[in-house]
Amino acid sequence: MNFSLRTGATLPSLFKTVLPDVAKTVSIPAAVGMKGNLSFHGSDYQLNANLATGRGNAKVKARINLQTEAFDVRVDARQLALQQFLPNMGLSAFSGTLSARSRSFDVLSPRAGLTMDARVRSFNYANYDLSGLSITVRQQGSTSNAQFSINNALLTGKGMLQATLGRDIFGRLSSNFEKIDFRRLGLTADTLQGGGQIDLTFRTNRTFTAYSASGRLSDLLAMTPHRGFTPGDIDFSLGTGNDSTHVFATSGDMVLRLGTRGNVDRLVPRLTRFFKLFEKQLAHRQLNQEVLKSELPVMDFHFEAARTNL
Repeated sequence: MNFSLRTGATLPSLFKTVLPDVAKTVSIPAAVGMKGNLSFHGSDYQLNANLATGRGNAKVKARINLQTEAFDVRVDARQLALQQFLPNMGLSAFSGTLSARSRSFDVLSPRAGLTMDARVRSFNYANYDLSGLSITVRQQGSTSNAQFSINNALLTGKGMLQATLGRDIFGRLSSNFEKIDFRRLGLTADTLQGGGQIDLTFRTNRTFTAYSASGRLSDLLAMTPHRGFTPGDIDFSLGTGNDSTHVFATSGDMVLRLGTRGNVDRLVPRLTRFFKLFEKQLAHRQLNQEVLKSELPVMDFHFEAARTNL
């Protein structure tokens, strides 16, 4: 069945009226065109279509079986205006390719046999540049392997992820980043670039609400406009669950231990509010310790450093 569709002002308005809650997140642009061919036989559907919006477009080829949940999807997009469909997520226009094939909609299932290749030519998410990102995933049974690389103004590096899929997910990540621009990533106020290797093992449940990891940051290099320095290797472990969160790190004679009740989703907002308040008070050169303490979550914190870390 051949088709040709084009939205106008009526459809977006109707969408907001019929699905007001969904419309808070998803939007239908007033000028979207799609034409192609849709065919089906029983529960097997095939789509071959071109989508156009603004100056962007995408070619989509898909085959989906609703009974077996098998699918094969291929997308080639050029300046596709994703921000028009998801206006509140900080997305930019997307250029790149994606192909994914699986025997199950649950791609973390051992029976899925997921094969995925993604190449991002141009894309920004929440001011983070993901251009130059390539990801390859191959899954066989309960074993999944992924390779990635990225090369842009913010990050240059590559790595490999190996995971075993079961009731919980176990894995190992090995990566090497030649360049990390901490200031442009919003991690530091001043200009600071660096690089290094990350090796870690991890375990997580399937909802990613309880997880733990341990590993090492090595071959570290940091550079400011005026000098460069090489911090020592850092060994670390961390974990979070419903009832507690812990962090442990050592580097030379430096030791850091942190423990608190609750999971990391409860801890991070409290710490974010604390540091924003601390920065504001510091700028006004007036520290109110009682107010600062009221923003800190209840935790056990220990830090020590001797001569090599001073």
